Amino acid sequence: VGDHAENMADSASRRIKNQVVFSEKAVHQMEEMLKADVEILRYALEMFTEMNQAHLREIQQLEDQIDELERKYQNAHIKRLTKGKCTPEAGMIFSDTISGLERVADHATNIAFAVMEPAGGDVNLDELV
Repeated sequence: VGDHAENMADSASRRIKNQVVFSEKAVHQMEEMLKADVEILRYALEMFTEMNQAHLREIQQLEDQIDELERKYQNAHIKRLTKGKCTPEAGMIFSDTISGLERVADHATNIAFAVMEPAGGDVNLDELV
């Protein structure tokens, strides 16, 4: 998670240094992804610190939602780029940020599901959804 945060911080620094501007839509999309990431991290941390399985369903649903948001937003980004509504540099930073947020969610999910191993085993994902 730390490596992804560092990469996103580097992207933010590059954005500031080069005065890269995002469209309102891109900002909204990054905010939505970040909000979902904060929520999944909160659930994973709670599961880890309390060693319980209380939020597995929510975590799995958020992971699926975040994966879908990344696909949707990457496609929207490509459309903005081809229509000239986004510069290539802004597009690279946007894409890197969205990918980084998705990977952070993957790690949060892995942390949450690791709680299951000491608790007694496998999780049937079909039963969660």
